[in-house]
Amino acid sequence: MSLDIDCRPAQKAVTDQIMHNIDMQAAQARTSKQVAAIRLDSFDVIEPHLLEPWLILGMGTTLYSGDNGIGKSATALWTAARVTKGTCSGELQEPANVLLLLSEDAPGIIRPKLEALHADMSRVYVVVCTQPGETAIEGTTYLQLPRQGKELEALIASNHIRLMILDALADCFEHPDINKTENVAPVLTFLNHLSSKYGMAVIGIHHTNKNLLDGAKNAVRGSKAFTDKSRQVVSFIKTDDAYGFQVTKSNFMEGAPAWHYTLESAPTSTPGKTTGIISTPIPDDDLDVDREMRKSANLEEDRQSSAGEVIDWLTDYLREGAAPFNDIWAAAKEEGYSKVQLRNAQHRASNPCIESIADPTYSGRGQRRIWRLSNSVHPSPDTQMNTNEHKSETVAAVGETISNQLVFTSDTNTNEHKSETQAAVGETNTSQLLLTEDMRSNENKSYSLNLDHVEPVVVDDILAGYRKKLAADPSALDAKLPRMSPVTLEMLTQHGGLLKQLADREFQRRADSFTSAS
Repeated sequence: MSLDIDCRPAQKAVTDQIMHNIDMQAAQARTSKQVAAIRLDSFDVIEPHLLEPWLILGMGTTLYSGDNGIGKSATALWTAARVTKGTCSGELQEPANVLLLLSEDAPGIIRPKLEALHADMSRVYVVVCTQPGETAIEGTTYLQLPRQGKELEALIASNHIRLMILDALADCFEHPDINKTENVAPVLTFLNHLSSKYGMAVIGIHHTNKNLLDGAKNAVRGSKAFTDKSRQVVSFIKTDDAYGFQVTKSNFMEGAPAWHYTLESAPTSTPGKTTGIISTPIPDDDLDVDREMRKSANLEEDRQSSAGEVIDWLTDYLREGAAPFNDIWAAAKEEGYSKVQLRNAQHRASNPCIESIADPTYSGRGQRRIWRLSNSVHPSPDTQMNTNEHKSETVAAVGETISNQLVFTSDTNTNEHKSETQAAVGETNTSQLLLTEDMRSNENKSYSLNLDHVEPVVVDDILAGYRKKLAADPSALDAKLPRMSPVTLEMLTQHGGLLKQLADREFQRRADSFTSAS
């Protein structure tokens, strides 16, 4: 805006400055956000939209979570091929475009998989980010969010994308520490916004941590914001018979529907070459991913050393000096360990022991605990050894990380009127097995163990697995029994029948071995 008037130069300069200020204010008014209160009933009601029965469309991000090699990416590509052909079972019935952000597999690896699924390859796009002088082959095939969010949105809008797959999701974060909510939440909030704005399905491929005992949702690696901010979580698992997945968190679905599938080999356009794809997922009402994860955590041989692994990590951490529990817990989460595993490791550590004491430097309300290494030995319960009447036998099995032998404190000169007691040896023996029995008889033995920290469904699943093994081969557990922890043996005694007989025999064998050795 300008104003032509007949005036002196000084007056004209003042007038021009006023006009410039008016122009700036007008420009700011045109570009600034307007804030208003709008009545809720002026908005249309939005019903959930689905791309596939387990995958939302235009409603936010769906997280595919699971271990490596169990079909997360293959399932996402199976859906991508169907999107390009317009054959999805949900509301998107016409062919549409797909955008891939790839950090784990190169485009040349993904291409034959989609070709084997008969995708319309003219509708599949890959993000490529290049530096000056780089070709597309040399560029990276993912972006850093939220920093490159505008560039991503421009690609989505210009190519009319209806499905976007981020594989792996965490590699698309500008900040690499995925254990911090402030790094994770803004990215997922932005992806949810893009999904809604462009009516697009978003799949983020993500990994689980090392802890499976706390259920599928809690097995998602990193900050809880992955689960909280995702509109859905689909958890993948490998069962005895097949692979499967289940909707373990949803803002739109009732229940927890599940499906199973198989991984298959399919020919590619290169003669003699094959690639892996999945079969069509089939609904499976019997699949429970939480149950399968807990069973896997308890029974798989490669998980048996997890307790020792956590003890080693915790001991190494504390070699740098005593630390508050909250600091230790924050570091443990980054390694994928649960709070339950951490506390069990503190209880079981023996060489050196790990003490939990009140922080002497803390003067606030309540009490703050610190953990530190100690060379002291876990205390043993006091027992009276000088009387033959109503004598007490106490047997403490101090976890498999301390010893597989049983420690007995008893007067063995008489078997009359003996009573069995369980000694609680303070905080350090929370997870220890306390056995009491008459050492001179195999009749009417009883065993005592606090199993409150083990969920009944987990015990049932473990027992069912062992019953199945015995039904197929009566000697299936012979080699496994000597390696079983006292906790697992105690679970077998709860069942009765052959399992209880086997557990009783193993307890007696260990007791006899200890007696002979001593």
